[in-house]
Amino acid sequence: NEKPQQDVNALIKNMVQEKSKIPTQVVQSLVNQQQDTLREIIEGFEEKEKARLEETLLSESGQQQLALRTFKIQISKQTEKINTLQNLIEQTKIKKEEKRNSALEIKQQYEQVNVELEEIEMQTKNIDSESLKRVEALVAEYETIKKQEQERRATYKSQKSELEQEISQLEARLQSSSDIDPEEQEKMKQIEEQYQLVSDRLQNQRLALAKKIREISSISRRIDDIPTTIELAQYRQAFFQLYNQSAVLYRQTKQNYSLYNTFTDMIDYMKKEITLLDSIYQNYPQAFQSQTGKENFLKQLENIVGSVKQNRIKIEQRQQEEQSKRDGLHIQLAQLVDKARHYAKVLKDFQEAIRENESLTSKLD
Repeated sequence: NEKPQQDVNALIKNMVQEKSKIPTQVVQSLVNQQQDTLREIIEGFEEKEKARLEETLLSESGQQQLALRTFKIQISKQTEKINTLQNLIEQTKIKKEEKRNSALEIKQQYEQVNVELEEIEMQTKNIDSESLKRVEALVAEYETIKKQEQERRATYKSQKSELEQEISQLEARLQSSSDIDPEEQEKMKQIEEQYQLVSDRLQNQRLALAKKIREISSISRRIDDIPTTIELAQYRQAFFQLYNQSAVLYRQTKQNYSLYNTFTDMIDYMKKEITLLDSIYQNYPQAFQSQTGKENFLKQLENIVGSVKQNRIKIEQRQQEEQSKRDGLHIQLAQLVDKARHYAKVLKDFQEAIRENESLTSKLD
């Protein structure tokens, strides 16, 4: 019985002093040891009772009651110890769960803070240096105004407390004295006017501070709405890509329309040719039966050949016009390419001049 009791005492001592974590196996072994101890006590008591009954059938009632009382006391003590141990186990489990939950909350807060820091770093990278300087100047001005407002509040608060103290003293003096002195009344009136003046000044300063804060927030929103140079470059690149895509699509559509018109003209000419050949095939035997029919047939053929030649001449003229347009467009393209090269060169020289100017300005500063 001494060894389980020592284990229980040692466990309770460690729990109180170190607040360490208790393994489940140790707790179960301790509970089992207490149950085994109770079982041994009960069995020993039963064996003793049986032996006493065998030796003496009727023992004295006082000894039996004493033994029974002792046994009940031992059982109640062991039960209390077990209950205490179970309560400690439950409390330890609850503390362990609370610590684990608090650790998880701290971890989540740490991860959230890291995410916010990364977002802030990404936002500060995309902010223009001039806008950042303006925002920093506004923030510094806001902090200065806030500090001045705190100092004014402290001053006004001290003045208010002094005035209230003077007012309370004057009121006490007025209440204590039955005769009211006109000088005291005048002084009290001046103090009240001064107090009202200080209160009005404090209210005006608060309104001015609120107005300044609204202006700062409005300027900050306008600064946020202004796109940075990186964003402008991205917009410009996106517009160039869209323009190139639309130009390619327009060129392909124009080529498809031209090809369709060409194929349509070819189909029309082939239909006319087939119709002409059918007409010649059908009218040729009848036309050569007489000299007049033969002459009419040849005249019709000559007229058809003439119309074909005229159409050919028109098509050749149209081809020459298109070729001249193409040559003019080639010349314009070459001129535009030269202008683009000249523009790139001028832009490069301008950027170099800007860098030299900035370096010279920094050296002068």
